[in-house]
Amino acid sequence: MCERCGKEKVKLGEKCSETLEFVAASFKVIREESPKLGCRP
Repeated sequence: MCERCGKEKVKLGEKCSETLEFVAASFKVIREESPKLGCRP
């Protein structure tokens, strides 16, 4: 819920980051996604 208007927040997009990690002669990608929420007027 939006602290200012009290309406439910909607997904506006998402932030994504990836980390490349070398582990014992191999690579693995760690991907983190977090939604960006906002209020629609």
